[in-house]
Amino acid sequence: MRLLPTNMTPQTSFKTANQLLREGKLDAAIAAYREAIAVNPGFPHAHHNLGEALVKAGRVDEAVAAFRQAVELNPQAVWSLFKLGELLRGQQRFEEAVGFLRRAVELKSDAAEFNLGLGAALVKLGSALEEGSACLLRAVELNPFLAEAYYYLGVAASKRQQWSEAVEFYGRGLEVNPSWVECGLGLAEALGKLGRWSEAVQKYRQMVLVSGESGEVCFGLGQALGQLGRWEEAVVEYRRAISSGFAGAPVRHHLGYALGQLGRWDEAVIEFRLVLEINPKSASVRHQLGYALMRLEHWGEAEIELRRAA
Repeated sequence: MRLLPTNMTPQTSFKTANQLLREGKLDAAIAAYREAIAVNPGFPHAHHNLGEALVKAGRVDEAVAAFRQAVELNPQAVWSLFKLGELLRGQQRFEEAVGFLRRAVELKSDAAEFNLGLGAALVKLGSALEEGSACLLRAVELNPFLAEAYYYLGVAASKRQQWSEAVEFYGRGLEVNPSWVECGLGLAEALGKLGRWSEAVQKYRQMVLVSGESGEVCFGLGQALGQLGRWEEAVVEYRRAISSGFAGAPVRHHLGYALGQLGRWDEAVIEFRLVLEINPKSASVRHQLGYALMRLEHWGEAEIELRRAA
């Protein structure tokens, strides 16, 4: 069923679609934009606004197609280039995203968000960290309140193993957005790389409160506590990570090791066996299991595991 009268001009049908979008009537707006495009398929603004409506409706693949068509019709459509690049970045299609975002920056170099998008995509791509960092520094020069730009500057510094710089950038990101868990995790990891484990523990604890006991955060906190030899506390955090659903081989391995440090060998054996169910080829875990069995004087089982670890 048609939503628009058959005697509507392309401009009138486009305005009707825009009004529906402003009213939040997404399905009707999408249908109306499609009808407007059918009347005048060469009008890039209709494709762009269709993309905007599709994004709001969560129909990302269709939005990508709409923005792509807008760009094909008007290669100078800077906002269409930007939106397309950002959607592709969100889909982790970084090489393709870089192409469109670079074109957007070339057309409008003083837009902070354009520099942020390009810089973030380049950092995620990993092959152009210097260029990515330059874009991100330009972004915060234009807008010093872009927490995401500081975060990706931290990521770039971390990839270069420049941990002091990473601490600085992650810290500035958290100043802008104190509740950004990923930024806090990056900061805590960088502090650990510098051997500043007490500060790392403090940052992880802050992020536990912010994240509502995220398993990833609890796991990181447990590792930092282990570096300080605070094994009882580490065990608590590893168990919290597991109870939140973060129960992969690494956290169980660390839990088993921490339990061993406390002499709780029965519990350590359980955890090591669970790790081996996930990763049966891990010689190091099998060796640790064999050692734990020896401490329990389960000599036969210990010999089997140690032979399999060799």
